[in-house]
Amino acid sequence: MSNWNFRSIGSFDSESEVDQWAKRNGIDSRDLKTRKGSDGRVAAEVRESAYDESSNDVFGGYDRKGGFR
Repeated sequence: MSNWNFRSIGSFDSESEVDQWAKRNGIDSRDLKTRKGSDGRVAAEVRESAYDESSNDVFGGYDRKGGFR
C-alpha cells in the first residue's frame, strides 16, 4: 500500500484515452492509477502531488519538477 493520495479524474473509454489526457496535462504515467470496470470503461486516478497548479486547474500543490509552489 502506498502513502500517496490519489484523486479520481473520471472514467474513460480506454487506456489510450487516459494516456492522451495525461500527456495533455503534463502528468507522468507513474502518477496514474487505472482500473477497468465491468462496463469496460477505465476509471482513472492521479496522485494529488503530481499536479502543478501553475499549469492546470484540476487541483494543485506539488509537482515532480519544482516542489511546493
